[in-house]
Amino acid sequence: MVTKATKRVRRSPEASKRAILEAAERRLIEDGPDGVRVQRIAADLGMTDAALHYHFGNREALVEALMRFSAKRLVEDIGDALETWDANRLDLVQLGALFRKSFADRGVARLVVSVLAGRRPRGAGMLRRLVLAVHDARTRRANASGRKPPLLTDTQFVITLLSGVHLLAPIAGEALLLSADASADKAGVQEYLDWVAALLGTHLSRN
Repeated sequence: MVTKATKRVRRSPEASKRAILEAAERRLIEDGPDGVRVQRIAADLGMTDAALHYHFGNREALVEALMRFSAKRLVEDIGDALETWDANRLDLVQLGALFRKSFADRGVARLVVSVLAGRRPRGAGMLRRLVLAVHDARTRRANASGRKPPLLTDTQFVITLLSGVHLLAPIAGEALLLSADASADKAGVQEYLDWVAALLGTHLSRN
């Protein structure tokens, strides 16, 4: 459980912002989007509500910052994975695990949906590096085998679909599987995600 109250400590402005975002993430994981509240997070960190407002203004600004914080974590995870990327394998199961870590384990999927409901989304291109790495690998393999290189849009759609499936799974995965009379327990959802990754991997290897 998140600590209800802790002794107040002095932090630098940057350290305070980092501590607030990490505490907000813990609340998100434990309590969902409704747990990301100024009063709760301030109490967790032993600071006043006013001090938290000083750094982020209001709850909406805090939630927006938390989304950026989570997106940065995901991009860093992807960057680390690309450092050991096997261009001949294109392991979408590994990529799926990174999306699952962010969207499901860290609770980001529910937060994104709660924030974007009724709001026009803004593109940030956070998966651009991943798309280009996958596309470069596909292009090199196509050239080596004398095949026509794939379209960039095809690679973009594959990554969009993979990330979208993982974004939706923590929110409606069980319901969607049940609607198809499929196994919807934790193992069933994981089997579904692995099946999607294998399906897309087969597509990437053939095109």
